[in-house]
Amino acid sequence: MLTFVDWLMFIPASILLSMTFGPNNLTSVVNGMRYGPAVAFKACTGRIIVFVAMLILTASGLGILLATSQTAFEIIKWCGVVYLAFLGVRIFLSSSDESFLKSNGTKHVYTGMFPLIKKEFMLAAANPKAILIMTAVLPQFIDMHGDYFQQFAIISVTFLCTEYLAAWIYGLAGHYVGTRNFGDHVQKRINHATGVMFILFATVLALSEHSK
Repeated sequence: MLTFVDWLMFIPASILLSMTFGPNNLTSVVNGMRYGPAVAFKACTGRIIVFVAMLILTASGLGILLATSQTAFEIIKWCGVVYLAFLGVRIFLSSSDESFLKSNGTKHVYTGMFPLIKKEFMLAAANPKAILIMTAVLPQFIDMHGDYFQQFAIISVTFLCTEYLAAWIYGLAGHYVGTRNFGDHVQKRINHATGVMFILFATVLALSEHSK
């Protein structure tokens, strides 16, 4: 049975997993720069939807089949590579972003939460490593002699909460940067750096191999 102490021990591990810097957390930084930490927090719902589906698959045992499938891994991986590279190139070539905060603290109106949630969703769905984490890491904190589904539910909810926490923290960091009074030249440099990071993520994903 998952004791209170065991649960407390899982929380730091879950925070570490959630705080790992990747495409989704980079997106939280960008959202924080443009719209503030609250929007970055809400946009995280996109990745949460994907993770809930993966957790359900893992709990049912289907996650193991997906995680061990070379074909599924390759399909998801290369879809992810293309999407990350596309985002990287688009951001790199974009002009200065007028959605950054100006010196008077006002923000430009954005088009709504759906595009931001959709982007988080796509990034999470295009990451084949996520299902591997669900199937290989989270079950290690479960006592197989206890109620498996009850313990898995507690572990899963905790993990999802730390994902929201990570999105808010990265969004807060982005917000701090976004409140600086940048000129067009600096904003272009930020776009270039962000685009390069997405392209690097695509490269790392392309070079990754399926764990046997």
